[in-house]
Amino acid sequence: MDGVIARVLADNGCDVRECEISILFCDDQYMRQLNKQYRGVDSPTDVLAFPQDEPGAADAVQHITFGDIVVSLETAGRRTGSDREHYACEVALLVIHGLLHLLGHDHEEKNEAQKMRRLERKYLAGFRDAMGSDGRG
Repeated sequence: MDGVIARVLADNGCDVRECEISILFCDDQYMRQLNKQYRGVDSPTDVLAFPQDEPGAADAVQHITFGDIVVSLETAGRRTGSDREHYACEVALLVIHGLLHLLGHDHEEKNEAQKMRRLERKYLAGFRDAMGSDGRG
């Protein structure tokens, strides 16, 4: 997983050694609480991203705290069933999605959503290639 995160950051001009990102894996109950508290939606969701520093702030300072990504493993598991490889890819996709949000990408407009999906597919393909080469991802 760290390889795909490093690639996303590097492709966006970020020095991985100077970036801080928190990733929390949780269940649907906790995700529902966060979704209700921060988005006003009383149901679980798959991933939330909480940016801290503005995208591009790395140019102004040595160290940048991008923010937090929260992923519901329960939701990922429901989507993939018992297929472990599919589950690993789903979790990676959710992390990639959250990271792209922290980098300033969004999917509110159709063209933005298409760009974000293209980026997700690109990085997920790299994750799958890494999984195939060493079996871990």
